[in-house]
Amino acid sequence: MKSTFSTFEADPLLSYSGEGSNCMAASSHPFVFDFPSAGGLYLLLFGLTEPSKLDIGRLGSFHFRPGSYAYIGSARGPGGLAARLARHLRPAQHKRPHWHIDHLLNKASIQGVGWSFEGELCECGWAAALSALGVRRPRRFGSSDCRCAGHLIEFQPQTTIQRVLRTIPAELHFRLVGTAI
Repeated sequence: MKSTFSTFEADPLLSYSGEGSNCMAASSHPFVFDFPSAGGLYLLLFGLTEPSKLDIGRLGSFHFRPGSYAYIGSARGPGGLAARLARHLRPAQHKRPHWHIDHLLNKASIQGVGWSFEGELCECGWAAALSALGVRRPRRFGSSDCRCAGHLIEFQPQTTIQRVLRTIPAELHFRLVGTAI
Protein backbone atom coordinates (compact mmCIF):
# COMPACT_ATOMS: atom_id res chain seq x y z
CA MET A 1 0.00 0.00 0.00
CA LYS A 2 1.34 3.43 -0.88
CA SER A 3 1.63 6.08 1.80
CA THR A 4 -1.37 8.33 2.20
CA PHE A 5 0.73 11.33 3.19
CA SER A 6 0.69 13.51 0.12
CA THR A 7 4.36 14.04 -0.71
CA PHE A 8 5.93 11.07 1.02
CA GLU A 9 8.03 9.87 -1.92
CA ALA A 10 8.92 13.36 -3.17
CA ASP A 11 9.78 14.67 0.29
CA PRO A 12 11.19 11.61 2.08
CA LEU A 13 11.20 11.47 5.84
CA LEU A 14 14.76 10.25 5.94
CA SER A 15 15.92 13.74 4.98
CA TYR A 16 14.24 15.23 8.06
CA SER A 17 16.98 16.78 10.16
CA GLY A 18 15.19 18.50 13.02
CA GLU A 19 17.30 19.04 16.09
CA GLY A 20 17.57 15.83 18.08
CA SER A 21 15.94 13.75 15.39
CA ASN A 22 16.86 10.10 15.19
CA CYS A 23 15.55 9.16 11.75
CA MET A 24 16.20 5.82 10.18
CA ALA A 25 14.45 3.38 7.92
CA ALA A 26 12.78 0.31 9.33
CA SER A 27 14.52 -3.02 9.02
CA SER A 28 13.21 -5.47 6.44
CA HIS A 29 11.27 -7.24 9.20
CA PRO A 30 8.49 -4.94 10.41
CA PHE A 31 8.76 -5.95 14.08
CA VAL A 32 12.49 -5.42 14.62
CA PHE A 33 12.80 -2.06 16.36
CA ASP A 34 14.88 -0.98 19.30
CA PHE A 35 12.31 1.18 21.04
CA PRO A 36 13.33 2.35 24.50
CA SER A 37 11.86 0.67 27.57
CA ALA A 38 11.55 4.02 29.37
CA GLY A 39 8.20 5.75 29.61
CA GLY A 40 7.33 8.64 27.33
CA LEU A 41 5.00 9.98 24.68
CA TYR A 42 4.55 8.51 21.24
CA LEU A 43 3.15 9.52 17.88
CA LEU A 44 1.69 7.04 15.39
CA LEU A 45 1.34 8.21 11.79
CA PHE A 46 -0.94 6.00 9.72
CA GLY A 47 -3.22 5.93 6.75
CA LEU A 48 -6.61 4.55 5.81
CA THR A 49 -7.32 3.64 2.20
CA GLU A 50 -11.05 2.96 2.61
CA PRO A 51 -13.83 4.58 4.62
CA SER A 52 -14.56 2.78 7.88
CA LYS A 53 -17.36 2.88 10.43
CA LEU A 54 -16.18 1.59 13.77
CA ASP A 55 -17.89 1.02 17.11
CA ILE A 56 -15.43 2.05 19.79
CA GLY A 57 -16.71 0.96 23.18
CA ARG A 58 -18.50 3.62 25.21
CA LEU A 59 -17.41 6.32 22.75
CA GLY A 60 -19.92 5.00 20.23
CA SER A 61 -19.70 4.86 16.43
CA PHE A 62 -17.22 6.83 14.38
CA HIS A 63 -16.93 7.29 10.63
CA PHE A 64 -13.36 7.54 9.33
CA ARG A 65 -12.52 8.81 5.85
CA PRO A 66 -9.60 7.59 3.76
CA GLY A 67 -6.53 9.70 4.45
CA SER A 68 -3.67 10.41 6.83
CA TYR A 69 -3.95 10.40 10.61
CA ALA A 70 -1.86 10.85 13.75
CA TYR A 71 -2.50 9.41 17.18
CA ILE A 72 -0.71 10.67 20.28
CA GLY A 73 -0.40 8.41 23.30
CA SER A 74 1.66 7.84 26.42
CA ALA A 75 3.43 4.76 27.68
CA ARG A 76 4.17 4.91 31.36
CA GLY A 77 3.51 1.30 32.43
CA PRO A 78 5.78 -1.77 32.54
CA GLY A 79 8.00 -1.99 29.48
CA GLY A 80 7.42 1.68 28.64
CA LEU A 81 7.55 2.73 25.00
CA ALA A 82 9.01 -0.59 23.84
CA ALA A 83 6.05 -2.62 25.11
CA ARG A 84 3.35 -0.19 23.96
CA LEU A 85 4.77 0.40 20.49
CA ALA A 86 5.44 -3.29 19.92
CA ARG A 87 1.78 -3.93 20.73
CA HIS A 88 0.57 -1.24 18.34
CA LEU A 89 2.80 -2.61 15.56
CA ARG A 90 1.48 -6.17 15.91
CA PRO A 91 -1.03 -7.25 13.26
CA ALA A 92 -4.70 -7.12 14.28
CA GLN A 93 -5.05 -10.90 14.38
CA HIS A 94 -2.45 -11.01 17.18
CA LYS A 95 -4.15 -8.63 19.62
CA ARG A 96 -7.54 -7.93 21.11
CA PRO A 97 -8.64 -4.27 21.02
CA HIS A 98 -8.04 -2.60 24.38
CA TRP A 99 -7.47 1.11 23.74
CA HIS A 100 -9.54 3.30 21.41
CA ILE A 101 -6.72 3.37 18.86
CA ASP A 102 -6.62 -0.43 18.63
CA HIS A 103 -9.99 -0.44 16.83
CA LEU A 104 -8.74 1.98 14.19
CA LEU A 105 -5.28 0.45 13.77
CA ASN A 106 -6.97 -2.83 12.79
CA LYS A 107 -7.98 -1.03 9.55
CA ALA A 108 -4.88 1.14 9.09
CA SER A 109 -1.36 0.99 7.74
CA ILE A 110 1.15 2.43 10.21
CA GLN A 111 3.71 4.55 8.35
CA GLY A 112 5.83 6.00 11.11
CA VAL A 113 6.41 6.09 14.86
CA GLY A 114 7.82 8.96 16.90
CA TRP A 115 8.60 9.25 20.59
CA SER A 116 10.02 11.61 23.19
CA PHE A 117 11.17 11.49 26.82
CA GLU A 118 11.15 15.24 27.49
CA GLY A 119 10.40 16.32 31.06
CA GLU A 120 6.85 17.70 31.20
CA LEU A 121 5.24 15.37 28.69
CA CYS A 122 1.70 16.09 27.64
CA GLU A 123 -0.34 14.16 25.06
CA CYS A 124 -2.91 16.94 25.04
CA GLY A 125 -0.29 19.55 24.11
CA TRP A 126 0.94 17.48 21.16
CA ALA A 127 -2.64 16.87 20.00
CA ALA A 128 -3.47 20.57 20.27
CA ALA A 129 -0.38 21.51 18.25
CA LEU A 130 -1.18 18.96 15.54
CA SER A 131 -4.84 19.94 15.36
CA ALA A 132 -3.74 23.12 13.54
CA LEU A 133 -2.75 20.85 10.61
CA GLY A 134 -5.88 18.77 10.81
CA VAL A 135 -9.34 18.84 9.35
CA ARG A 136 -10.91 16.84 12.14
CA ARG A 137 -10.23 15.77 15.71
CA PRO A 138 -12.77 13.08 16.66
CA ARG A 139 -14.27 14.05 20.02
CA ARG A 140 -12.73 12.30 23.06
CA PHE A 141 -10.92 9.69 20.92
CA GLY A 142 -8.00 8.43 23.00
CA SER A 143 -8.60 10.95 25.77
CA SER A 144 -10.75 9.08 28.26
CA ASP A 145 -8.18 9.78 31.00
CA CYS A 146 -8.08 13.57 30.46
CA ARG A 147 -10.39 16.43 29.53
CA CYS A 148 -9.01 17.47 26.13
CA ALA A 149 -10.81 17.24 22.79
CA GLY A 150 -9.01 14.05 21.73
CA HIS A 151 -5.69 12.53 20.72
CA LEU A 152 -6.51 11.56 17.12
CA ILE A 153 -6.00 14.00 14.25
CA GLU A 154 -7.18 13.58 10.66
CA PHE A 155 -4.90 15.61 8.39
CA GLN A 156 -5.53 17.78 5.39
CA PRO A 157 -4.63 15.99 2.13
CA GLN A 158 -1.50 18.10 1.47
CA THR A 159 0.07 17.46 4.89
CA THR A 160 3.58 15.96 4.77
CA ILE A 161 5.27 13.84 7.39
CA GLN A 162 7.96 16.52 7.80
CA ARG A 163 5.36 19.17 8.59
CA VAL A 164 3.81 16.91 11.22
CA LEU A 165 7.19 16.26 12.85
CA ARG A 166 8.11 19.94 12.93
CA THR A 167 4.82 20.73 14.68
CA ILE A 168 5.51 18.51 17.71
CA PRO A 169 6.68 20.75 20.60
CA ALA A 170 9.43 18.39 21.81
CA GLU A 171 12.64 16.67 20.80
CA LEU A 172 11.22 13.87 18.71
CA HIS A 173 12.85 10.62 17.64
CA PHE A 174 11.22 9.08 14.57
CA ARG A 175 11.37 5.83 12.62
CA LEU A 176 9.76 5.09 9.33
CA VAL A 177 7.77 1.87 9.48
CA GLY A 178 6.81 1.42 5.86
CA THR A 179 3.86 -0.49 4.53
CA ALA A 180 4.57 -4.01 5.78
CA ILE A 181 2.21 -3.60 8.72
